[in-house]
Amino acid sequence: MHIGKAFLFSGALACCLAVSSCGNYIGDVTVEGRTGLMRSDTGDVLIRVQPCGLAVDLVSVSGPMPQTERPQPNPVYLQLRDSNGRPDPFTVDPRNIDSSWVVEANEELPSHRDALLIANARIEGENAQTHQVSALIKHVRALEEGEILVGSLSSGSKIINEEEFLSC
Repeated sequence: MHIGKAFLFSGALACCLAVSSCGNYIGDVTVEGRTGLMRSDTGDVLIRVQPCGLAVDLVSVSGPMPQTERPQPNPVYLQLRDSNGRPDPFTVDPRNIDSSWVVEANEELPSHRDALLIANARIEGENAQTHQVSALIKHVRALEEGEILVGSLSSGSKIINEEEFLSC
């Protein structure tokens, strides 16, 4: 009787381990600070980054992965690089990019209200990044002056003010 339970437990354990190992494990990642989305005075999307000391050298804005039979990379709308890194808070205006950035991709952000944006700031090659943000365009357009949208659309985003955003 005990041997049967042992086999059942072993089988269940092996099954759970096999299923849990199929996730998107990306290794040990240092996550500091946050990335947020804001609305400009003209209603455009701005990317706000608080690296909390991480020398962020890459900022990207992408869309959702296309729904095809084979996995495809997420479409990248904006990708900026600064080889010196930026450890202090900064804002990126995709329509008016500061000349200190090297622009690697700059397609117009989608304007459809239900379009999804995913913004991320990281240190390339070091497994270090800020908390990314994902949101629909309509959620960014609904922001008031001084509000910053943070978090993930799928696990709960929230609106915070500048003071809260800047705290590490």
